Amino acid sequence: MKSIIRILTLMLLIASNLEANAFEYRIVSNSADTTLNGYDCIMYNMSDATTSFIGNIQNGKIEITGKSNRSFPAFIDVMSNNNDNPKRFQIKLIVEPGIITVDYNERFPVSGGDLNQKYKDYINKLNSLATNPDSQNKVWKDVFKENYDNGLGEYVLINDAGFSCSPNEWTDAISILDDETKAMTGISNITERMENIKLTWEGQPFIDLEGRSIDGKPVKLSDFLGKGKYIIADFWASWCGGCIIEAREILLPLYNEYKENPDVQFIGIAFDDVKETVEKLELPWEQIISCENAMYIYSTYSIPEIVIFAPDGTILHRRLHGNETANKLHQILDTLNEP
Repeated sequence: MKSIIRILTLMLLIASNLEANAFEYRIVSNSADTTLNGYDCIMYNMSDATTSFIGNIQNGKIEITGKSNRSFPAFIDVMSNNNDNPKRFQIKLIVEPGIITVDYNERFPVSGGDLNQKYKDYINKLNSLATNPDSQNKVWKDVFKENYDNGLGEYVLINDAGFSCSPNEWTDAISILDDETKAMTGISNITERMENIKLTWEGQPFIDLEGRSIDGKPVKLSDFLGKGKYIIADFWASWCGGCIIEAREILLPLYNEYKENPDVQFIGIAFDDVKETVEKLELPWEQIISCENAMYIYSTYSIPEIVIFAPDGTILHRRLHGNETANKLHQILDTLNEP
């Protein structure tokens, strides 16, 4: 009986503490757009992966009020329910105490508390370093360390660290979180994914994949790997605009630079049937198409992703983008040519 009383007392203390820490927030748009009247307005909590239907936009303005016991990253989803005129956009922000004003056009918080100002500064800094992934990684690490106990830190983990860091970096990052934060769906899902990606991380042997060639014949990843060449593999899809830019502006020039090199071979690993896109872009390297399970086996949740395999099939480098691929390949071949 005494133990039951102690448990009930503890629960009451926890509930009382949560209530004491609770705050009210209000999210409003800084202007009206009556063309959005009737559009559905939904708020998604990135940390615990819950969705709240706010209602329909009235008088062209967003107005969301609520109460929370912790700050959290969120996005407001504004969408038309008219199939004849589909329109959808998202506004990302950090839910924190007080009034947060958002802008339809910037799709960004334009005023709010300290966390939203830091969020704006963070995004602007990342954008200014778009061509320098190493510097971007340093930025998110610094911002996370300063904000690991609030909604901005959770935003950094879910939106940036989860797609750019190694499994070991992720483990180090979340080690400073409390158990409640670690258990939140948005974070625990990435932790689970990181455990899976360890199987195909740098230093691991490749796992085979099956698909079709452009002309429809069965083909495997093992048809290319372990044959004595460095394989530059482009994980991509025809519906991915960034993939097309990467192929056209980064990989094609790099391919032309090394197409006569007997130690290097380029291949594409496509999630869908990219035959028309390959022909349109005039991509000269071989493809494994309709390779739907590649996303899950290699945990490539953000594409394009370039992977470099060693001549024996070992995974050398992952998550390469832009000039990183050329830099890594140059380093590899320079080492081969050293006396």
